[in-house]
Amino acid sequence: MTPKAWLELARVSNLPTVWSNVIMGLAWGVSRDMTELGLDPSVVARPPLGALLSQSPMLLVAGSLIYTAGMLLNDVWDRSVDARERPDRPLPRGAVCPHRALAVALVLLCAGLAASAVFTSPWVLPLTAGLVACVVLYNALHTRWPGAVGLMAACRGLLVFAAVMAVWSPGTAQLGLRLVPAAALFGYTLLIAAVARREVALARVPLVVALIVAMPLLDATFCLVAGQLGAAGFCVGCGILALLGQRLVKGS
Repeated sequence: MTPKAWLELARVSNLPTVWSNVIMGLAWGVSRDMTELGLDPSVVARPPLGALLSQSPMLLVAGSLIYTAGMLLNDVWDRSVDARERPDRPLPRGAVCPHRALAVALVLLCAGLAASAVFTSPWVLPLTAGLVACVVLYNALHTRWPGAVGLMAACRGLLVFAAVMAVWSPGTAQLGLRLVPAAALFGYTLLIAAVARREVALARVPLVVALIVAMPLLDATFCLVAGQLGAAGFCVGCGILALLGQRLVKGS
């Protein structure tokens, strides 16, 4: 069991998309809080990227752990299918023990929930728990129920919404615009799933990879709308990192 086999199993090259989702959600949440609290952005400076990062370490950790657990569970549940259709994956070729992969996934899910519990916002832990539930249900059902793709899309949406609500203030109550980036990532993930289904049927995957790598650019767009130039640059950097990572470890 080599480290590269574990990295491949976890599709680690896609992790930067999780980081950009979190930073974008924080940037959007700060922007909405400032607006609802009546703060004029032209008078009150928005927090720089460093301030956003200082608020986000545990959410970045939680998102990364839960995403990695989801990828491990995906291969554990799909190992019989992969044995026929993708025998080069780590489990079918015997590079990683399925029982060990399952044990690690469960530990990572629990650790991700624990990491989200440190936030004072009452929204973060329930949303993260919902994310964990969607991860488990999707992996358990996706080969038997086509509608499970909605659970996969919900994973991205819940991650973003948890980040948005991580900076929620008790004096703010409007959820409408706070849901916009989560809804956008939900739809974008459905698009990736639809393209993936088509490309698998054609024995191709390059467009799927391109859409995954481009996700941080969507995040960067929301950061720019929120007036967070530093966060937008961070998201673009995540996209570049994801693109470079594809050369080392396939993310599809």
